[in-house]
Amino acid sequence: MSTEVRPPKRLNPLRDLKPRELEIARLVGEGHSRAAVARRLSESVLTIKTQLNSVFRKLGVESRAKLMAMLR
Repeated sequence: MSTEVRPPKRLNPLRDLKPRELEIARLVGEGHSRAAVARRLSESVLTIKTQLNSVFRKLGVESRAKLMAMLR
């Protein structure tokens, strides 16, 4: 019998995202490329890439497909 206590899974991990990260996640979730998101938000592609990596880390996903599935 294991005595390890695991923290409960967050019911809504999207709450951990900053408003801009959530906006980027939603646009990527709609299928937009990093370049398209950058143009739409008047940011550099590098900025979008950095923020998207932060989104992946905070949500515990490793791909756009997993992000899209989480946002459904």
